[in-house]
This record gives sequence, C-alpha cells and structure tokens, in this order.
Amino acid sequence: MPHTDAMEAYLQQVLQQIRWKRARHVISRELQNHLEDQYDALLAAGLSPDQAEQETVRQMGDPISVGQALDKLHRPRLEWGLLWPVLLLLGCGW
Repeated sequence: MPHTDAMEAYLQQVLQQIRWKRARHVISRELQNHLEDQYDALLAAGLSPDQAEQETVRQMGDPISVGQALDKLHRPRLEWGLLWPVLLLLGCGW
C-alpha cells in the first residue's frame, strides 16, 4: 500500500499524543497495519484510492482522542521491585 499523505498525517497526530517515546514505535507499526488493512479492504470493495484513503482515516476516529487513549494504555511502569531497595538504602543514609 502506498503511504498516503492523509494516513501519514493521521499517524503523526496520533503519535504526538504518546508521551512515552519507547511506545511510539510499537504503536506506529500497529496503526500502520490497521490503516493498510482497512485501506486494502476498501479498495477491494470498489472504492477509488482517494475515497479509500479518506474513508480509512474517517473510520479510525479522531487522531487526538485515539492518541490520548493509547497514551493512557502505554504509560511507562515504575519498577516497584527496584524502588523498595532504593528507598531502604536512602532510609539507611546511603
């Protein structure tokens, strides 16, 4: 599938909402796969490339809302197992 301008713009808007940079690559690949699959399905259904592009982006939803929801799901997690030894060391005056 060609990388269309509208789909690339959509993807970039979503990724701008993701604060954890390490998650952006994974999210980017997953969204690209969804965009490509939907675009191909719409082409197979008889839509023109321009129509398929516009409909694909429309069906994905608002990029800001999607990005914010993905940001909530992909937050870095504090390693609690490492926090307790650090706190104990700090409490002991190290």
